[in-house]
Amino acid sequence: MNQLENPSKKLPLVQHLIELRRSLLRSVIAIAISFVILFPFADEIYNFIAAPIVQAIPGSNLIAIGVISPFLTPLKMSLILAIYIAMPFLLYQLWMFVAPALYRQEKKVDTPSRYFFNNPILCWTCIFFLCCIPCHLWLFSWSRSRICQFCT
Repeated sequence: MNQLENPSKKLPLVQHLIELRRSLLRSVIAIAISFVILFPFADEIYNFIAAPIVQAIPGSNLIAIGVISPFLTPLKMSLILAIYIAMPFLLYQLWMFVAPALYRQEKKVDTPSRYFFNNPILCWTCIFFLCCIPCHLWLFSWSRSRICQFCT
């Protein structure tokens, strides 16, 4: 029996565990689907994320220290981006698992926060990537040149 059919009915512990397993399985499937879609573009994702670093330090290359780092780094970036893209669905699954345990007053308080939580995360990520990272990289490259001049 699903919690959505009768949310006011109390379920035994085993049913809660089944609901938790179902939510986790759906979340993993959402991440896997996002990852399968993003993996063919792993190199483009890596180049997009590495572009501010390469632009801030002209004449330098990013090098791989480990043996399988050239393969794992784009793979990890694709997986992190897949989790990030699937995050609204993951939060929805979390809400669907937790919501039946809340009182009506608690649900009223939490409902607006669900809608206003995802958009600021996306906006602040874009602002950080487009504004903060280039400024920090400029500061680090500027301070590195000053420190090298000071040492010599």
